[in-house]
Amino acid sequence: MLALIPSRSKRAFTLIELLVVIAIIALLIGILLPALGKARLAAWQVKDLSNLRQFAIGNQSYAADFRDAIANLTDASGSQYNDLVPGANDSPAVAGSKLAIDIIRRRAGRDDFPLRTGWIPHVLYSHLVMVDYMGDNLPNETTVSPGDRYRLQWQDWRGYEEDLYAPFQRTPGTATQNRTWPYSSSYYANIASYDFYASTNPNSRSGDAVSRRVRPSTTAGTFLVPGAGKFGDVDLNKVAFPSSKVYYNAGEQFYEGRQRVYYGVDEAKVTMSFFDGSAGLKRTGDANLGWNPNSPTVPFFRTFYRQDDPWEPPVTGRFSPALDEVMNRYSTTRGGLLGNDYGGESVGYGLN
Repeated sequence: MLALIPSRSKRAFTLIELLVVIAIIALLIGILLPALGKARLAAWQVKDLSNLRQFAIGNQSYAADFRDAIANLTDASGSQYNDLVPGANDSPAVAGSKLAIDIIRRRAGRDDFPLRTGWIPHVLYSHLVMVDYMGDNLPNETTVSPGDRYRLQWQDWRGYEEDLYAPFQRTPGTATQNRTWPYSSSYYANIASYDFYASTNPNSRSGDAVSRRVRPSTTAGTFLVPGAGKFGDVDLNKVAFPSSKVYYNAGEQFYEGRQRVYYGVDEAKVTMSFFDGSAGLKRTGDANLGWNPNSPTVPFFRTFYRQDDPWEPPVTGRFSPALDEVMNRYSTTRGGLLGNDYGGESVGYGLN
């Protein structure tokens, strides 16, 4: 007779063994997640720098095609839309607004998009000229930093106009003044790239060239444009230090540390491009001091007022809940396009 061999019963995990396995998995996750997070931020930064480099290189190509002009929101001459045709009494801001809306209508396929008034589109919409020049559609991810999660959401313009992203958006989204935000950029164009007088007669301490310059306001981060100001007609060959003159910069620090930091703060490390077509991550405080364009002997602004919007870097409250002390640097370089931001002492325009 064949002897029956008793079968071995399967041994189940004990509670202790199960807890050990769970602890090991948790430990591995704890080790891997920060590494994955850093890898993701590094990938975003590469994409960010690529966006900025495209702006800078595209501008060089644009200048070659248009008699050395820097890409600018000037006016909508030849527009197919009757309400956007330039008027004889249009201010520089109004003329630029009409061109911005013209590009949005054509590149976003929104022929009924309303004309916006009371804004200076050059600050966050100068990129529209480059988008149009490249033949791209709007909204376009290349105009937004991968780290700017709120603005990336806004590119869903239908959702934005239905206030789906409130309170992290301007509301109400259907208001004419707010509908342009899905087409805005994370990157600030240097004021001297569109302000004709920023680089005109840089050694003058007074006079028309000085009084006509655009300058940041101390109210809500807005900009002051004199009635006799002039946007556009700025030549690329006027840039004296292409490799050290900032062209575009991100509006805040996206990749260094967990805290969001406004680009104007010295401690901020932000992505930026230069007029020679290069791009990099730079610390704001390492740049040369700028000037007050309307008071050239003043090297920087003492205070800057910003709205405490939840999608913007928080204010520091060094003076009050709304006032920050920030030294003015590459946003208004001393001497405009003739000055330098990084790599050498500041050229002393306005001080001689």
